[in-house]
Amino acid sequence: MTSWSPPFLRKGWRNYGHIKFLGQKNDFPSIFFFNQSVSLPGNYGLRSLLLFARIALIFLSIFSASNTLSAQTNEPIDSGSYIINMGVVPQTIENGLKPYGLVYDLIHTHGIQIKWVINPTKGKDGIDFSHDGTDYRGGPFIVPALYRSAAVDATIAAWNAKGVVGAETVSEIVVPVYSNLNYFVIWTLDELNGKIAEDYFANAEIPETAYNWLDPLELSCCNDIFIMPHADPDWSSHSRLYYWNESEENGGCRGAIWAGCHAVSAMEAVFNPMDPTEQMNFLSSDPGLILWKDHKNGTLPYTYNYHSDPIMQFMGSMDDAIKGGSEQIFIPETSWRSSTSLGMIDPDHPEALGPEQIASPLAWGRGLGDEDRGYVVY
Repeated sequence: MTSWSPPFLRKGWRNYGHIKFLGQKNDFPSIFFFNQSVSLPGNYGLRSLLLFARIALIFLSIFSASNTLSAQTNEPIDSGSYIINMGVVPQTIENGLKPYGLVYDLIHTHGIQIKWVINPTKGKDGIDFSHDGTDYRGGPFIVPALYRSAAVDATIAAWNAKGVVGAETVSEIVVPVYSNLNYFVIWTLDELNGKIAEDYFANAEIPETAYNWLDPLELSCCNDIFIMPHADPDWSSHSRLYYWNESEENGGCRGAIWAGCHAVSAMEAVFNPMDPTEQMNFLSSDPGLILWKDHKNGTLPYTYNYHSDPIMQFMGSMDDAIKGGSEQIFIPETSWRSSTSLGMIDPDHPEALGPEQIASPLAWGRGLGDEDRGYVVY
């Protein structure tokens, strides 16, 4: 089980908007992304949720040096703890997105620890644990009884009134804790196109103070995660991402990148004209991905993998959410890097012909397959 101590207890912390950890980013701090397939009117709402759903991996509630489940621990939870139910169906903004706002509020305002529970052996939409007649799914969060003060309970009640669903434990239970959540890092939205993603924070009621805006060339080690929902990258405008994603030991910041739409295949093809060995094919093997304008859209239904991975903690299908945008699926010219995880695949895509040329709308891994680099997710 991965546990995060408050940043002021760690060497090298500093304050940047919110307290953040400036230590080695193989101990990547916690951050939320909204990964629920939520019922919203119109295709735009569904697509928007998919976009943030793909703010991956580490961009979920927590990620450490690797995305394995080896650190998972069965842990006793006291009676009187509060379970935030993430598996209510149908998923709505109220029961699927606002729980992230509640968790942010509890950690940021009250400084308490939240436990994130994921069953390491479950299938798609499987049960994480059961208690008092309810099966909990979708990666529920638990507020331990130890932290249930009057002020905390008032915050929980306020979010319950907004539609968050939860229940108090009536006896001690043992659950598979994936991680302890203690603090947040800073989201940085692309100054030019990041506005596309801002609604996701608003829907979860995460405040504007939780994120900032920058041009990619301005990124520094004060920024942890760069959100790029749309772009037309080239080396002159986006080269900083290559170096910013690099390890701190090699002069980078181990920054994490989320990209969407055709920014993905465009970025994977970008290279340094003065040194072509420096290419931003973070998740695919050379020469990169097939460009968005050169391949067809995906063929439904998609196949889902990694049901116990943090990024896959959403209920139901996201297939319909992908029916939009200039690039709905990503196809490697030859193959994905062996270190890349494919959360969803299109096994029937007519242009994915090679044995390793797998079409996927959801991929993540360490940049360039280097464990010392930051995470990248598409």
